[in-house]
Parts: sequence; structure tokens; C-alpha cells
Amino acid sequence: MLVIGKRIVELSGGRPITIEGGSAAAAVEVMTRFATHPKWLIYLPPTMSPPATTARDGLLEQPDEAFAYYRDDGVGAVVVEEKHMGSRALLVVCRDEAAARDRFGVTTGETGAIYTRTGRAFFQERTTAEAVLARIRAVMTEVGFLERHATRSSQPPVF
Repeated sequence: MLVIGKRIVELSGGRPITIEGGSAAAAVEVMTRFATHPKWLIYLPPTMSPPATTARDGLLEQPDEAFAYYRDDGVGAVVVEEKHMGSRALLVVCRDEAAARDRFGVTTGETGAIYTRTGRAFFQERTTAEAVLARIRAVMTEVGFLERHATRSSQPPVF
């Protein structure tokens, strides 16, 4: 894939986003080398840019400067929440291999994916990811989640 020049992405209900050519090329490079297979990437959560670093010694950010930063950029309201450190994972859990193949076109025997907010595999080893998915799927089955939400498979359920 060749990415040349800048692109402008029009958003419904918002201002357009400009993506410079160099940024797009770097993003494509990272995604092709390190990301989970694109068929699994059904969602990447949004994030917001942090305010500029404060000039105050020994601090990274200062609340009054952060609020001014967003206000000057036209943001009318800011929600302040405690930041939780650590890793977060997005999970795509399929009922079985057949469901993964039918829904996502995956033919590798995988039954789902666990990835980070940036699209990278959460676990290095695929066997670890499949073990976690199997455990989650077992609980989903036990509590009736799959039936309640009418998930389907091309194979009949095994009881």
C-alpha cells in the first residue's frame, strides 16, 4: 500500500480530520507489522490528545493549564475521571471455529481475538489467547449469554 500526501476525513457531526502523509504511512507500517489480523479489528476505542506539558518544574500536567488548553481549542465541557493504569483488552469471542469463519472469514482455527486498544495482540502466544477465550466462552455459555443474545453457528451446539 502506498500512502502519499495528506488525506482529509469528513466526519458526520464534527469537523474534518486531516491526516498527514507521513503519519498515515507510519500508521500503515505499524499496523501491518504488529497488529492483530484486520478481520478481527472490529473496534478500536477512541482516545483524546493530552494537553501540552506544563512549564512548571517537576510536573507533567497542571489542571488549570489543561482546562485552558481544551477551552482554547473550543471544547465546552471536560469530564474528569480517575485514570486507571494497566492494560486493557478488547475481546471478540465466537461461539466456535465455524462462527469465526462465517462471521469474520477467519480460516486459521481461531475462535476469537484479544487485542489492545491500539490493535496489537494482547498475548504473545496464540495458545494463551485461545485458553482465555475458551474460559470466557464457557462462562458465557453457562450463564446463557449466547442464547440470550441469539448468537449463531453453522454447527449445532454440543451438550
